[in-house]
Amino acid sequence: AASWLPKGTTGQVTIHSNAPGALIVNSAVYFHDCTTPEVQAAYLSRGRSGVNDGLLVGSYNTFLGTTNDLVVQSFESLTTYPVVELLSPNGVLSQVVETLVGQATKRLSLSSALFGLTPNSYGIAAVQTFDNELTTTAVRVRELAGRVDFAIAIDFE
Repeated sequence: AASWLPKGTTGQVTIHSNAPGALIVNSAVYFHDCTTPEVQAAYLSRGRSGVNDGLLVGSYNTFLGTTNDLVVQSFESLTTYPVVELLSPNGVLSQVVETLVGQATKRLSLSSALFGLTPNSYGIAAVQTFDNELTTTAVRVRELAGRVDFAIAIDFE
């Protein structure tokens, strides 16, 4: 996909097969120092999994100074309005309606004031959709001294 997407952007590639179940697709993301070929960190994210029931659930965790982003992908040709809800051990932190126009990918920073996350917190993140044409992955990244210490992707189920 890197040859089709401009550097630093997100997007999606659709691959079709005539044989059902014949494709297994993953993506790999690498963080590297641009002055050397050294890889600092990397993560894998699987391709679209099967049909969901309209509710995708995962987690957030801001301990160790990690940033938390949600990568939401729509495979629907029409506009869809997923609801992103964050729950802490004390209750609902936020409920935000997003807009994805057509087959789109949106990266949401849970660190933005819109979502109300604080440092050293954890909880449940849920994405409710009114169709089954959506995937969500949480991406956690920790930077130390200007370098990526680790990165992890967690697919919502």
